[in-house]
Amino acid sequence: MTNFNYMRKVPRDAMVITAFARQWAWLFQYPNGKRTTELMVALDKPVKIELRSLDVLHGFYVPAFRIKEDIVPGKNNYTWFTPTRLGSFDIECTVLCGVGHADMLSKVIVVPVADFEGWYFSDEASLPSRIVAASTQAATEAPNPAVAILQAKSCLTCHSLDGKVMVGPTFKECAGRREPLL
Repeated sequence: MTNFNYMRKVPRDAMVITAFARQWAWLFQYPNGKRTTELMVALDKPVKIELRSLDVLHGFYVPAFRIKEDIVPGKNNYTWFTPTRLGSFDIECTVLCGVGHADMLSKVIVVPVADFEGWYFSDEASLPSRIVAASTQAATEAPNPAVAILQAKSCLTCHSLDGKVMVGPTFKECAGRREPLL
């Protein structure tokens, strides 16, 4: 059930990370003191994000996770989520916060627990480039659920996705198109 109480009740085992918003960037501080400009989290582990503004109104928005919270200077606010997919996901500011607002972007990088713990407990301050590259690749290689259904039902035996002529009509640009059936 999704209701207000559920959305505000953070699991006890959630890692608490503070997100600092300032014109026009994000900074994430972890419990061990590490700071990053991208938010790295472990797969299937709940995360509480404490939201702080260092200057003006901001909005913390992760479209892929369907979460959005306002960040008001001097007010403590938070959001939480449990990432369920590996990959790299956009963070955006949703409040017009000045001339650089359009550049106030970051990423949530979801990695396997072992990779996260390896970085978190290491002396490495910045995010390892191999993990960032792997998470970006994982996000782009995520299977399209519609294609998965077409493959599971063997539709692609007769129909193409790229416009190639086969037994059945192609699915390329088929939205809104009428196709005669014999």
